Amino acid sequence: TSGTGIVVVQAYTLGNDNYLGRGVTQTINLAKAGQTLSFGNGPALRFSTGVTYSAPIPTGGLSDLNLSILETDGRAVLGSDSITIGKIYGANSFTLVRRGNGSIAGWGYNIEGQLGNGTPGLASDTPTAVVLPAGRVATSVAAGFNHALALLDNGDVLSWGFNDLGQLGLGDILPRATPNKVSLPRPAVAVAAGRGFSVVALDDGRVFTWGGNTIGQLGNGGRDSVIVPVQATGLTGITAVAAGNSHALALGSDGRVWAWGANASGQLGEGSFKPALVPVVTGLSEIARIRAGGDHSAAVSRRRALYLWGENADGQLGLGAGAPGDLGVPAGVARAAIDVAPGSRMTLLVGSDGLARSTGANDAGSLGDGGTTARNTFGAVSGVSAGITVGAGGLSFAAAITDNGTTFMWGDNGSKQLGNTTITATGTATPTAVPNFDAIP
Repeated sequence: TSGTGIVVVQAYTLGNDNYLGRGVTQTINLAKAGQTLSFGNGPALRFSTGVTYSAPIPTGGLSDLNLSILETDGRAVLGSDSITIGKIYGANSFTLVRRGNGSIAGWGYNIEGQLGNGTPGLASDTPTAVVLPAGRVATSVAAGFNHALALLDNGDVLSWGFNDLGQLGLGDILPRATPNKVSLPRPAVAVAAGRGFSVVALDDGRVFTWGGNTIGQLGNGGRDSVIVPVQATGLTGITAVAAGNSHALALGSDGRVWAWGANASGQLGEGSFKPALVPVVTGLSEIARIRAGGDHSAAVSRRRALYLWGENADGQLGLGAGAPGDLGVPAGVARAAIDVAPGSRMTLLVGSDGLARSTGANDAGSLGDGGTTARNTFGAVSGVSAGITVGAGGLSFAAAITDNGTTFMWGDNGSKQLGNTTITATGTATPTAVPNFDAIP
């Protein structure tokens, strides 16, 4: 109603922080810090990072519920998918941001049309607009290694970019420089893009996948790539999905986490280090958010505890010098986490204090601490406060959005992925704002 887009939040009971009414949602307006949120027929409340508000909402007779900003679906405030970074190896890297008004902006590598602006081949170091259907806005966006997906407000899924394995789900292997609609049996509620494959959750809780499948990353029991959506085996009640190099995660409405695909580093989190051609359940419960990096995985609980597991060769799990190598089961590594972004060899988080922290490899300054020395515990990202979401991409660049809509980026800039004409191709180890760009207009 305000023109700033919407975000969906989950309901919690007052007082004891118990989860109430899975799937019960209330639509509110997006807002920057200092602006107000309107809770349906309830009062308008001022927004600030990391605060849980109470307000009566007329949904199914429920009233006097906490609305947890942690549970948003649309990362322009604190949701899951407003900034996404193309996880392309080498110098080929791009960035997409779903803005608060539902538009998508992109910059960086664009040889196969990853920016979705209709002009493939031309990298951009300034934001360009992804072409969306007239009258539609995006509620989520996901970037894979060289392709991207967008979820629209009507449940349609669009795909664009490289398509050598059928990762666009359009029935062929031709690249697209503008978004095209994927044919699905029902509206979608979540999207994820991995290395040459795609994952979506539908509004009836089923999961559909397509693209490369050499190690079971489609979760359908086979290893053959497919160019149109197929159903992942045995999943119901799924509300969120995530995709890494060659593995995927799914979050159920009951708070449990499922995983499938590659598992050589323990990234599935069930302890076996063996690949899974169909989804297997991890030991996690009461989870609110899932993320997949290159070969490691992350989850944030409803109480904001951060869990990490999988590859740890570069300290990306943040467990310290005495930690074992790769970890096949989730380990709790931090509290009061708002968002997490596992990259290829490093991990970023933002806490309820609004501060960003990082651990792991530091090639080209990807940890954002002003240097290039790796570390195996979480340390501060320089100059990022009032953070609300983070993103990690490729081997060596990263991003954060703050509550006033500023987008900071750092690390390698070989494909103009930092979105700043003043930064050279070698990049910067210091977070630097994308000029003249507001993520929450």
